[in-house]
Amino acid sequence: MTSGAGPDPTRLKYILYNNALFYLTANPIPGILSPALVGHAKAEGAIATGAAFYLETPAYGVDTPLVEGFSSKGGVANYYDISGNRIPPLVRQKPEIVAPDGANTSFFDPFGNGDISEDKDTLPNFFGTSAAAPHAAGVAALMIDAQKLHTLKPGQIKGILSSHAVDMDDPYTTGFDNGFDFTTGAGLIVADNTLAGGDVVGSLVEVERCQADAGIAEKDHVLVALAENGTIDVRKVVTTPADPTFGLFKALDALASLPIDVLIHGTTIATNALLERLDPLYGPRPGHPAKPVVMVLDNGPIHTSRLSRAALAERPWLTIEWLPKYAPELNDIERSWRDLKRHFLAHRTFKSIEQLDSAVATAVDNLNLERNKHSCHEQRIAA
Repeated sequence: MTSGAGPDPTRLKYILYNNALFYLTANPIPGILSPALVGHAKAEGAIATGAAFYLETPAYGVDTPLVEGFSSKGGVANYYDISGNRIPPLVRQKPEIVAPDGANTSFFDPFGNGDISEDKDTLPNFFGTSAAAPHAAGVAALMIDAQKLHTLKPGQIKGILSSHAVDMDDPYTTGFDNGFDFTTGAGLIVADNTLAGGDVVGSLVEVERCQADAGIAEKDHVLVALAENGTIDVRKVVTTPADPTFGLFKALDALASLPIDVLIHGTTIATNALLERLDPLYGPRPGHPAKPVVMVLDNGPIHTSRLSRAALAERPWLTIEWLPKYAPELNDIERSWRDLKRHFLAHRTFKSIEQLDSAVATAVDNLNLERNKHSCHEQRIAA
């Protein structure tokens, strides 16, 4: 390596992508085992992913997952912006996460290693961060699917994956590194925790879990917001059972100052509250004969969520008759909502909750008046 024109550089980084053994030299070379994460993985919008052999993870009895030795260590500074202008050293927190590698493939054997002796099959095993990153991408795809609204952004996915990761240790530092470190990031992702932890909003089941953790009572009205970085914010305001809509708007006002991307108003808790009301009236009680009880439900999310189905399964004395899917004509209230919105409230906006409340009340009165009319509504006595 020789110097060309101009002053000698003061910062050099030499990365050998093979089995370099520099760290075994008798006289240690300065800079060995320094940060080596470069290229697109270091970009701000990327989710850099390290690798951990799947058999060295908690699922296989290793409480603290072990990072693969070839996972690049983060901490490499940026000295130029995308236009080539010199900037103060910028060090991003990379990598963000670690995902498993070494799993089976049906045909792919890029390094010619074939099958490993640790597993019980004969399929080839694929190692490397190139094998780990697709596992993280698969979990991200499941998150997007579970969120239903399909509005999750990369920053939110990164925040959720990181917040549910199992903490790992940086083997190149002394002592255990709690939290983020430049070799393992936030730690090993855990797919089931990520998908069932209450952070993927859009599924009312997950929102209701957040509500239960927040100590929600029947008289409380709750909104759960998912911020850009994947954090969850819960706002709870007291409302009245007679008119919970005002509670909804009060909760919206409470969230007005936040940079909200996705907002969910969960209602599964109302279904469970109804079931709890039925328990003392119709549930099994000593000295009281059992009565057949049938509940007719449509397939709305508040009824079909896992939380609601679990509550229904706890009551074998209750027979559920499910209306067919996509059959609103069998649900009387659906026809009423359709007429109300299509013929009385369509193409209108409202400046306040009071104006909306008044418009809805007037629309309901007009709807009732229209439905009460019939061919003999002005009957006369025949001559």
